[in-house]
Amino acid sequence: MSTPESNQPSRAPKVVLLVDSVAGCAGRADQAGWTAEEHARLEGITDFERRAQYMVGHWRVRGLASLAFGGAPADWQWSRPAGEPARLLDAGRDTACHASISHSGDQVVCVVSREVVGVDIEVIRLERELAMLAKRCMSPDEAQRIAGLEGMAQARAFYRGWAIREALGKAAGTGLVPGTARRMRISESDAPEATLRLWELPDRVLVLAHPAGAKIEAHGSPGVLPEFFTWDME
Repeated sequence: MSTPESNQPSRAPKVVLLVDSVAGCAGRADQAGWTAEEHARLEGITDFERRAQYMVGHWRVRGLASLAFGGAPADWQWSRPAGEPARLLDAGRDTACHASISHSGDQVVCVVSREVVGVDIEVIRLERELAMLAKRCMSPDEAQRIAGLEGMAQARAFYRGWAIREALGKAAGTGLVPGTARRMRISESDAPEATLRLWELPDRVLVLAHPAGAKIEAHGSPGVLPEFFTWDME
């Protein structure tokens, strides 16, 4: 995977994660440094909750880049070419980092790193067609296991697999592609070899896709210990 240039590469890739409240930040969020594309996207969002999530996410991720790699938050320009991982660019200092944002209800999650990263947070909710959705976007073995469960056990299993694939899709810059997602094989791992961290909360699941051996600096801890996984393609 390609990465932006870094003046001081580290043996252990630095990944900085933030978990925060949308409501707690909405009154302070500004649009300093926003691109024309970001303004256009915001104007196209009519739902009040979604507008707040978008504003807070794009404000918070700039602050996180500033904290991790220097510069003022407004100096970091959002860049998301089609089919490529999202990045933040600080042209004045000729530097860049990868970035990913996710939100669910009142929670927003951001991550920045010199390496490719992706993050996703999903509310665990009961739905009628989870087994069918699993068949469309998960490996046959995983889909079969989900189909054999019921109620919240099924919902938890589904959203764990879904959030993993969403995080990997963001890291790749493609989003979740069903044909690719069905070929992903997810395996438990020890922490040093892991490329996925999953936090299962009472009502939602949070997944971070990151390079192996990464040093994770978390702000606003999810509150539970992570589970560790790796992935490959069947």
